[in-house]
Amino acid sequence: MTASNIPDGISFADLQDFARDAQRESQAHKCDGPYNGMTEEQFRNGIDQMLAELHQKFDHPMAAKYIVMETLQALMMWHTKRGEHEFEDGDAMSGVCWLRDAGILQAAMQSMYSVGLPDDWMSSN
Repeated sequence: MTASNIPDGISFADLQDFARDAQRESQAHKCDGPYNGMTEEQFRNGIDQMLAELHQKFDHPMAAKYIVMETLQALMMWHTKRGEHEFEDGDAMSGVCWLRDAGILQAAMQSMYSVGLPDDWMSSN
């Protein structure tokens, strides 16, 4: 490296720009793969680890029921919104399929809701 390659100084604004660019590049790379840049195995292992930590921390069957109910709710809402968008985009058949699946998820929620557990604040029993 020669002395001509070394800048006399760099402005704080330039450093902030470099940091913003690096952050954008990092975020863009994060979403490169099908699962936020992770393989299926990495994705599943990460979720399994988080679930194991939750079950260890809360150590009650209601933790699993609550997780399932919240997850089914999120899936149902996602399918409903997707179905609505398909109708808006003029693809009624696709919209119907997404909304049917939302209904299946709603039925799954009802089935889970009816399963009674100790100290269950959700159960219909």
